[in-house]
Amino acid sequence: MSRCPNCSSEVEESAVSCPICGSSFALNAATSAATIATSFTSGTPASSRFTSSSKISAISMVAEEDEGRFAPGTIVAGRYRILSMLGKGGMGEVYRATDLTLAQSVALKFLPEEAARNERWLERFHSEVRIARQISHPNICRVYDIGESDGMPFISMEYVAGDDLSTLLGSIGRLPPDKALETARKLCAGLAAAHDKGVIHRDLKPQNIMISKRGEIVIMDFGLAAVADSLGGAEARNGTPAYMAPEQLRGAEVTAKSDIYALGLVLYEIFTGKKPFDAKTIPELIQLQESHSSMTMTSVAADIDPAVEKIIRRCLHPDPAMRPTSPLAIAAALPGGDPLAAALAAGETISPELLAKSGKREAIALKYTMPCLAVVALALIAMPFVGQKVNAVNYASVSMPPEVLAQKARDNAALLGYTDRPADTRYTFESQAGYSKWLDANKKGKTTDWSAIFHGESPIVLRYRQSPRLLIATPDGQVRDQRPPQNITGMWSMEVDAHGLLRRFEAVPPEFVEKAEAKPFDAEPVFRAAGFDISKFSETTPQWTPASGYDARRAWKGKHPNLSEIPLTVEIAAFQGKVVQALIVWPWTKPERTQPPQTTTGKTAGSIIQIGALILGLGFCLWLAGRNIRLGRGDRKGATTIAIVFVVLQVAQFPGGIHWVPDAPSWGFFMNKLGGTVFSAGLCWLLYVALEPIIRAQWPHSIVTWSRALTGQFSDPALGSHILYGCVAGVLITSTFVGIGLYQMFSGESPGSTSFSPAMGTFSWIQVSAGNLVDAMTSGMTIMFGLFGLRKICRTDWLTAMVAAGLLTLQQLVNGNGDFPFKEFFWYAIYCGLIFCLIRFGIVVAVVGMFTANILLNNAACLDPQIWYAPPAYLQLLMIGSIALFGFLKSRGDGNPDPLQ
Repeated sequence: MSRCPNCSSEVEESAVSCPICGSSFALNAATSAATIATSFTSGTPASSRFTSSSKISAISMVAEEDEGRFAPGTIVAGRYRILSMLGKGGMGEVYRATDLTLAQSVALKFLPEEAARNERWLERFHSEVRIARQISHPNICRVYDIGESDGMPFISMEYVAGDDLSTLLGSIGRLPPDKALETARKLCAGLAAAHDKGVIHRDLKPQNIMISKRGEIVIMDFGLAAVADSLGGAEARNGTPAYMAPEQLRGAEVTAKSDIYALGLVLYEIFTGKKPFDAKTIPELIQLQESHSSMTMTSVAADIDPAVEKIIRRCLHPDPAMRPTSPLAIAAALPGGDPLAAALAAGETISPELLAKSGKREAIALKYTMPCLAVVALALIAMPFVGQKVNAVNYASVSMPPEVLAQKARDNAALLGYTDRPADTRYTFESQAGYSKWLDANKKGKTTDWSAIFHGESPIVLRYRQSPRLLIATPDGQVRDQRPPQNITGMWSMEVDAHGLLRRFEAVPPEFVEKAEAKPFDAEPVFRAAGFDISKFSETTPQWTPASGYDARRAWKGKHPNLSEIPLTVEIAAFQGKVVQALIVWPWTKPERTQPPQTTTGKTAGSIIQIGALILGLGFCLWLAGRNIRLGRGDRKGATTIAIVFVVLQVAQFPGGIHWVPDAPSWGFFMNKLGGTVFSAGLCWLLYVALEPIIRAQWPHSIVTWSRALTGQFSDPALGSHILYGCVAGVLITSTFVGIGLYQMFSGESPGSTSFSPAMGTFSWIQVSAGNLVDAMTSGMTIMFGLFGLRKICRTDWLTAMVAAGLLTLQQLVNGNGDFPFKEFFWYAIYCGLIFCLIRFGIVVAVVGMFTANILLNNAACLDPQIWYAPPAYLQLLMIGSIALFGFLKSRGDGNPDPLQ
C-alpha cells in the first residue's frame, strides 16, 4: 500500500488515481508532485461530469483518444445502449446512453476497473446512490438506480445536455450580472435541498455544476457527499483542495458551513470570472483564506453590487460560525432577495428602516379583505340588537340623562333640609354592587322578566357629591366617594336610582354647635324621596352606624313596593333633628368600613418578591437597552415615536379624567398627571429599546407592519390589511363574550352591566377612546413580548399558541369568569385560535383587536337612538367601522390590475 501525495489516503500500488480525492498519479512517481500542483491550482478533474462539451478535463486529455471501455452501440445490462463517453476521471467513467426500456437518455457512471474490486470504493459507490436518492430538487441531478454489467457496478442517473460551469467560465470569463444572480439563487436552492436532508456535498466546484441547454443549473457528483453526522478523521480531507474550507484543509470537523464556504468560492468565480485565492501549496492557501479581510471583489470587477460582495465575503469567513447559516440565507441576501428572510436565516439583526421596507407591498386580494369587512359591518349593525338583549342598562329604563338625575338628587336633598347652593358638584354612574349576584342566587327559573325586575329596582345608580368648597381631589384630581374626604360641614352625597329615587344619603353635620340638644326627626321625607310608603314598614332596631356624628337614629323593616320578594331595611340617623344618613339596606348590602386584615405573611412575602422581580427586571432592561444602543441595535426612533404617542393619548385623557377646579391645585393635578405620564412613557421607551431588537432579530415578521405604522406608512397594503384583520379579531373576541352572555341569560342569569363613561360628555368620550387605545397599545406589545418569550421556549408557533392559551384559560378559571358547560374547553379553543392569529399576523392585529374589543364590550348601543346614551355608543361603532373601512381601502394599495383576484 502507498499514500496519495495530495490527501494522504491509503491507495493500492497499482491505482492510477486516488479513490478519495480523485487526484491522478498514474504517470509515474517522479511526476507525482507536478501532478498534485496541477490538480491543486486548477481543481481536480471533474468526476461524473455529464456534458456534451468538447472540452475535457486535464486527466481525460491524457488519454483523449481513448473511447473508454464501452464502444458506442454496446448494450449494457440488457437495457442501456451506449452512445458516447462523456468524461473520465479519478472517480470513474461516465457515458451517455439510451434507456431502451423507457426510451430516454440517461448517464451511466462506472467505477475504474481497479476500484471494482476495492471494498472501500464499492461502499462509497453505493453510498453515493443512497445519499443522492434522498434529494429531489430541480437543481440537483437525479439518481435513478444502481446496476451491474459483467461484474462492473454502475449508476444510472439524469443526463444533462450542456456545459459545466468551469467550461462556461473558461469561455466567457464571468457571467452577466443578471445571469449570475439567477445562477447563484439556483445553486443556493439546490444546495439547501441537500442540506435539508442532512447531506453535505463536500466537493462543490464549477466542474460539478452543469448548465443545461435550457439554462437550468444542476449540481452534480455526490460521490464525496456524506450525511452530516457521519464524517470524521481522514474523511474530512476528501474533496478538491482549491474548493475546501479552512477547517476541511486542516482535517477538522466538516459541516454544512464547509459547503457554504465552497459555495462562496463558486459564487466569487461566477461574479468575477477569477478564483479568489491563487496558491501553490496548501499552507499558502490556508494563509490566504485566513487573511480574507484583505480580499475585495471590486478590485477584480468594479461593477460588483456591494450586497453581492458582502454576502460572498461572509461565506468566505475563516470562522464557520461567522458564515451564513444556510444557502437560503445567501439567496435572500442577494440583490432582489428578501432582506427580512436573509437576516432571519443569517442570524442578523435587521435595521428598523430595512424592516419597514421588507416584505410584500402588493394589494391584498378582495377574496380575503371583503369577507373581513363584511364581518365587521354585520357585527356593528348587530350590536344594538344584541346589546338590547345582554346589557342590563337596556332593561333598567335609564331614560333620564345624568343632569336630570343630578337635579333629582338635589330635590331629594331639599326635602331633607339641604338647600344651600353648592360651590362644587360631581356625579358618576355606577352599578348597584351585589344586586345582580343576589338575583342570580335567588332566581326561580330560567325564564325571567328582567324588564319588570329592573324597572321595579334599577341596577344602575347615580352617585352625586356636593360641597360648599371646591372638590380638590389630590393628587390626581379624580373625585371618588372619599376623595376628597367628606369631612367639611355642608358636604353631602347621595345615590339615586334610574328614576331619581333616593337609595343612600350621607351628610356632614355642623362641626360646632352652641347647644348640643337632641331633637326628633321626621322620617317621612326620606321614605317619600325613596318612593316607599312608611305605613307599610315596621320599626326595628338600628344596626348600621353612621360615619359622621349623630344624636338619634331609627330603622324600619319592610318589603320592596315593586318586588315583594326583596326584603329591605331603611335606617336613618339625624343630628339635632336634621337627617345626616339615610341608608337602604338590601339583602346584598355589605359593610364597607369593616375590612379584614390587609396583610399576611404570605402576602407580604409575595409583595417583596414581586417588587424584587420588578427591580431586577428594570435593571436588566436598563442593561439590555444600553447594550442595544451601544451596538446600534436599539430602535430609538421607533421608541421615541411610541413614547410621544403615549404622552399625546394620555394628555388627551386629562380633560375627562380630572375634576378641574378654578384654583391653583388644578395646575398641580395637571403637573402630577403629566409627570406620571412622562415617567410611564420613559418606561415604554426603555422596554421597547431593550426588547424590540430581540424580536426584530429572531421574529421580525411579527413587527413588519408595526414598523411601517411607526414610520407613518399608513398607505401600505399590508398594514391596511392588518388593521382590518385586527378589527375582525376584536369582533370575534366580542362575539365570544356576547355568546357567553346570551347563554348565561338563557340559563337564567342576569344580563351584564356596561359603562356609561363614553356618554358622560365629549371629554369623557375622548378619555375612554384614548384610554382604550393606550391600554391596547401597551397590552398588545406586552402580549407580543410575552408570546415571543414563550416561543423561544416552545420553538413552534402552534405549541406557543397552545401553551399561551392554557395559561390564559387558567386565569379565566381562577377568576371564575363564566359558569357554563365545557367552559374549560371553550376558553381554551377560543384562546388557541386568537393567539395563533396574533402570532401569524403580529402586533398590529393585537393592538387593533384589543382596542376594538374594549370598545365593543363596553358599548351601550340600543335600538332607541333617541335615548341619551345611544348617540355616543353609535359614535363608537362608527369609529370602529371607519377604522375597518380605512384598513380595507388601504389594503387595496395604489391599484390592482385584477381587483377580483
